[in-house]
Amino acid sequence: MFSRPENGKNKFYSAVSEPKFILSFIIVFFFCFLSADRISFENITVFANKKDLPFAEKIVRQISSDIDNFQMKIGLYPNIPVRIVIAADKAEYAKWTANSSKLIEFSEAFFDNRTQTIY
Repeated sequence: MFSRPENGKNKFYSAVSEPKFILSFIIVFFFCFLSADRISFENITVFANKKDLPFAEKIVRQISSDIDNFQMKIGLYPNIPVRIVIAADKAEYAKWTANSSKLIEFSEAFFDNRTQTIY
């Protein structure tokens, strides 16, 4: 199924662990946040461009409602913050996901474990 490189090193991992790659990844996300506005509702924060703010507000309210309903069903009420970033367009999203694993179940989203953010 997976083949091991002949020299025994994983080329993807060594490329990702390079300081230049990590720095460029951080810079890309930093500039994305600079151009974004923020909507917060309870424990949910959504970052989006101005043109997407009405959509972001709708998402925040729906997700909050879904979380409330789920918590009532299971009887647990953890207070965990949720951060969501909405890409301005498909090209921007493609840049973000180039080296990230996607949430492949039912969406085009991915979760960054380091920043605890859904993109």
